[in-house]
Amino acid sequence: MNVLPLAKLVSAYAYSLKQRLRGEDEEYSMLNLKQIAYVESSVNRPLAVSALVTDWVQKHCKNSKTRVLEVYIGTLIDCQGVLERIMLCPIPFSYVAHVHHILLLYLVTLPFCLLAEFGWYTSIAVSMISISLLGIDQAATHIEDPFGTDPSDLPLDTMCKTVFDNLSWLSDHQETVPDEDEVKSTEVELDDIGRVSSIDGLEVRISCEESAEVGTPTL
Repeated sequence: MNVLPLAKLVSAYAYSLKQRLRGEDEEYSMLNLKQIAYVESSVNRPLAVSALVTDWVQKHCKNSKTRVLEVYIGTLIDCQGVLERIMLCPIPFSYVAHVHHILLLYLVTLPFCLLAEFGWYTSIAVSMISISLLGIDQAATHIEDPFGTDPSDLPLDTMCKTVFDNLSWLSDHQETVPDEDEVKSTEVELDDIGRVSSIDGLEVRISCEESAEVGTPTL
């Protein structure tokens, strides 16, 4: 079975999710024209790509594999929902403004509280405390949107390229993976005390000395 179309669809899902989180609009080079038109006409493009993945799985996979793959597709959609909640639920402005006002009031009054004890070292102590608290406040504001293109944001481009490269390699080497029908199962039967009695119908005789000393069956 040629899984290259499925690999392209999964890669397209990763890229479409990245574009939705960043508000970008790029072309889907791994999809055909009909699929591109369908995805671009959708309000939620990652969800449209996941529908294409589900359609491919239902058409090309057996019932047992279809159920397993549909569970994984559902997991992808659940993860997408979590990421979209992070993107669409920023910290309320009133909360941010209140924290900034309290922090500013604290830092302004801090020198008067430390002057009697630290003397001329008050400026050094206030500077260190200010840098620490303002840095924490800036980090909290930055974490609010981790999907941007700043150096400290999540490396979404690298993640998508890794997904694409891995799926491309798997699709190129799919002939090395045996099909389910080609894999022969080995039937092993045990006796009353849990020892191997036959392998694929071939009787195995184990003497008491061998089972106690070596533990290796004799055919």
